[in-house]
Amino acid sequence: MELIAWVGFGLAVILCGLFLLTCWGGARSTPTRNAWAGIRIPSTMVSDEAWTAAHAAALPHANICAIAVVPVVVVMLFFIGTIPLVAAVMEWALATVALAWMLVATAVASRAAKAVTNADH
Repeated sequence: MELIAWVGFGLAVILCGLFLLTCWGGARSTPTRNAWAGIRIPSTMVSDEAWTAAHAAALPHANICAIAVVPVVVVMLFFIGTIPLVAAVMEWALATVALAWMLVATAVASRAAKAVTNADH
C-alpha cells in the first residue's frame, strides 16, 4: 500500500510540475510551435501567435494547479508511513484533480488560440 501512495505522490507532482513548465515555456515571447512539448491541439498549431496566446491563457490555471495541489500532496507525505491507505487515496484523488485542471486549462488555451486566429482573418 505504501508503494501506491508513493506512486500517487509522484504522479501528482510530476503532472503539475510538467504542465506548469510547459505553460511557462510556451507563454514566453519567443516560443515557436514544436513537435515535442506544449499544448498540442489543432487550434494551438495554427500559428506561433496562437501557440503563445494559448499557453499564456493556460498559465494561470497551471499556477493555480501547482499552488493548490502540490502543497497538499507534500503534506500527505507525512502520512504515507502511518496511514498509507488514506495517503494513497488522497494522492490519487489529487492527481485526478490535477489532470482535470489541465483539461480545463487546455480548453481555455484552445479558446485563446482560436481568438487569435479569428482576429488575424
